[in-house]
Amino acid sequence: MVHGILQFTPSIAFRYVLHRCENRDIRCRELL
Repeated sequence: MVHGILQFTPSIAFRYVLHRCENRDIRCRELL
C-alpha cells in the first residue's frame, strides 16, 4: 500500500522527507 501511495504522490513523499530532513540535518545527509 505504501509503495502505491509513493508512486501516486511522489511529490508529497518527497516533501515529507524534506520536512523531516529540516528537523534532522544529520539524517538528511545520510539519506543523500
